[in-house]
Amino acid sequence: MARSVEDADFDEVWIGDHVALNRDMHSTYPYLSKGVAFFPPDADWYESTVTASAILAATTRVGVGIGTMVAALRPPVLLAKQLATIDRLSSGRIQLAVGVGWLAEEYAALGIPWDERGKRLDGLIDVLRDCWTGSPAGGNYGPYHLEEGVRTFPIPSSSLRILGGGNSKAAIRRAVERCDGWYGAAHVDAESLEMLRAVVSQIQSARPTSERSEQPFDYSLNLAVSARQLQEKGSAYLAGYLEQAITIGIERIVFGFGWASLDQGRDTMGLIREAVNSVTREEQP
Repeated sequence: MARSVEDADFDEVWIGDHVALNRDMHSTYPYLSKGVAFFPPDADWYESTVTASAILAATTRVGVGIGTMVAALRPPVLLAKQLATIDRLSSGRIQLAVGVGWLAEEYAALGIPWDERGKRLDGLIDVLRDCWTGSPAGGNYGPYHLEEGVRTFPIPSSSLRILGGGNSKAAIRRAVERCDGWYGAAHVDAESLEMLRAVVSQIQSARPTSERSEQPFDYSLNLAVSARQLQEKGSAYLAGYLEQAITIGIERIVFGFGWASLDQGRDTMGLIREAVNSVTREEQP
């Protein structure tokens, strides 16, 4: 699948993330109006850092992103080591978006209190950044503590950026205050365009007073695309949405769709490519 994406001349492959699901999931899935996840609890969710490593080894050009990683479920020093190692071995092709997730049952499976998710993620982001210097300062990082003298080499070969994932007010605040960009999620509909306008406006209003206001900031979107609707309506259906999203300020769009087979996946990518090309041609002088 990843080689097919690379062969189709797309820039990146992104991987979703879950560590553990539950047979009885009562948490509200925030990205569909019914509040119910579209995948069953026995779906295969390959561990994201291992999967990213495999994809990077199988490809030569594409960037590989993990997003949105439910990072608060992971030990921060170990995660920093894993990501820095992948970065070095792939010549800087790994990318990351982090969030708290939406599934309380997942936190319970790992013995982590659900109500600590936000402060754990905030502290984890700080630990990652300090560990990527190779010589993190000793002390407290929210709920985490590092002893003096800890060394965490190798450091990333490039500046490994952290995007803040999620559409909630807390996620947007975290993206502005601690991250290098925002990684939202949406479906192809008019309601999500209104959400994008609101979020981009909020971020643009908040960034001037942020301690990271002088740092570059990316606006990215994980866009769920229905392969069936794309086949039925054609690429123009998607192109209209992309044009409006770009006008709003979205700079990177990650297309999420189901792969029933390699042939179907390639067909869907072909239609997405048509939509992208029609929009980018219109932007050229």
